[in-house]
Amino acid sequence: MKEAIILAGGKGLRLKPLTETIPKSLVMIKDKPLIDYQLDWLEKNGYTRIVVACGYKHDVLKKYLGNSVFTL
Repeated sequence: MKEAIILAGGKGLRLKPLTETIPKSLVMIKDKPLIDYQLDWLEKNGYTRIVVACGYKHDVLKKYLGNSVFTL
């Protein structure tokens, strides 16, 4: 089993005002949130367990991800 961790903590101050209501992992890049690009790459490369280490606005990120990944 391949495991990975996504470091998604921090307030994303340089991305304000985009990060006033969402964590930087959910900032839209083209047509989808940044974290989706990371998750897609990890899945494509055989990672089966992914931990998302988050802090700022963790509740918003957890709601978005649901039970699809483990959230700290």
